[in-house]
Order: sequence, then C-alpha cells, then structure tokens
Amino acid sequence: MAYAAPALPLGTRALMGVVHRAHMLEILSEDEQDRSSHRAYILSLAGFSFSALLALGLVEATLQAELQLSLYYLVISLVSFLAALNLQSYKGARWQDQVATALMEAATLSLLLAAVSVLFLQDGNRAIAVFAAAAIALVWGGDHLLRVFYQWSHLKGNEDGDRDD
Repeated sequence: MAYAAPALPLGTRALMGVVHRAHMLEILSEDEQDRSSHRAYILSLAGFSFSALLALGLVEATLQAELQLSLYYLVISLVSFLAALNLQSYKGARWQDQVATALMEAATLSLLLAAVSVLFLQDGNRAIAVFAAAAIALVWGGDHLLRVFYQWSHLKGNEDGDRDD
C-alpha cells in the first residue's frame, strides 16, 4: 500500500479526465497554460528531490540503513517532477495539463512521504512521525481535494454552459 500512495493524484486526475472527457481535447489559453510559473515551481522542488535522493543514497550506502521506501519515494518524486517539466514545454490541451498537474502532485506527495518515512525509522518517540504524517495528510490532502473540487466544478460549469447553447 505504501508503494502505491504516489499514484493517488494520478487516479483522481484520470477519473476527472474520464468523466469530463469532452473537455480534455480543448486547447488551453496562454493564461491557463501558465508555463513559466509551473516551470519555476517544478525546478525549485525538483532540486529538493535530487538533493534528498543523493543524500539518502549516500547515508544508506554508508550506514547500511533501511531507507528503501524513502529512496523509492524520492525517485518517484524526481522522475515525476522531470516528466512534468518536460510536459510543460509542449502542453496545449487540457488533458496534457491534467497529466502535468497529476505528475506535480505525485511528485510533491512523494517528497513529503519520503520525509515521513525517514521519521518513522527513528527509534524512540514515534509521536513526531505520527504528527508529521497527520499534518501532511491534512495539508497535502486538503489542498489536493480543493484543487480537484475547483477544477471539477469549472469543467462541470463548462458542460452545463454547453447544454444551454
């Protein structure tokens, strides 16, 4: 189950694409594409993923620590950020924007899960790890649900407007 967690945003965005498939081939306006701000966001967080991956890889090799789950999350994070960055270069249709958004959300979730998985490896007080996991679930999960809700509402409004014509 832990290994499947980064797929959560891919699943919610895929569901949105299927339900609102009539809008997925629409060409986005330049404002909706917003490539430069997406690239800046991706590049800043991809650096964290890369640095953490390199650091944890060295720690695991040196100390023989059990960091496989954390390393897995960091690889998923880095690859997802890079795929989203590449997609930003040529996205034009709404479905491409949905894929890029899903990849960015999977990448940020994976980065946060890597941090929590390291905290759970600590000996002693697990309260910090549990608190961090709850905080991430609340903050990341709440943000994800709001983004999906607003996008879903926007697409639903477009469908209702199409029927009125």
